[in-house]
Amino acid sequence: MIEAEIPFAEHIKDVAHVIEELYKHIVNALLEQCEVDIDLALKKAGHNNDFKERLKRSVEEPFKYITYSGAVDVLKSRHKEKQFQFEPKWGDDLHIEHELYIVNQHDDVPTFVTDYPRDLKPFYARTANPDDETASSLDLLVPGVGELAGGTLREERFDKLTNRLRELDMCEDHYGWYVDLRKFGTLPHGGFGMGFERLIQVVLDWDIRDTIPFPRYHQSCKL
Repeated sequence: MIEAEIPFAEHIKDVAHVIEELYKHIVNALLEQCEVDIDLALKKAGHNNDFKERLKRSVEEPFKYITYSGAVDVLKSRHKEKQFQFEPKWGDDLHIEHELYIVNQHDDVPTFVTDYPRDLKPFYARTANPDDETASSLDLLVPGVGELAGGTLREERFDKLTNRLRELDMCEDHYGWYVDLRKFGTLPHGGFGMGFERLIQVVLDWDIRDTIPFPRYHQSCKL
């Protein structure tokens, strides 16, 4: 997992900008410096040039945006015509079949879904609207994989953070060290996590089990 915290982020698009630049920098570097390796991997996977062209287009075009509520509306319309395995409902997390459909509707260009219901995000996610129903949050969806990265603005307001802990019936004593970071002053900030193995999936279209850089097999993890 690639994780980052971003100071002075005041809008969720500040977080999205860093994610987009990071993605494009990594994929561009791989296409320029490892083209022979990528071509070999894609050939063995049975891909033609269309896959590679789609990959190049993902670093050339601006990423798309849609709100969670907008995405659910699109999915509901599609569900009436041809049903998904899981019916899309506001307040439920998106399944991979939903994520792939949303990206496809944006011409297979990586797409940010923003402003998820706050109950789907961690307690420290900053609320996005006065009604406090949604969080300043995002997921980056990419073709063939679905969710690649997820992030939020962090709640920097002391009273909002403590109230949220009480709403969720979380033990404040266990999070005293975290709350103190807000109690004695902080600044607007956000952060995200990007799946490293999923990023390799995006470039090579491998099964995610083949992207792990160490052997994985039954009973191999000794605890």
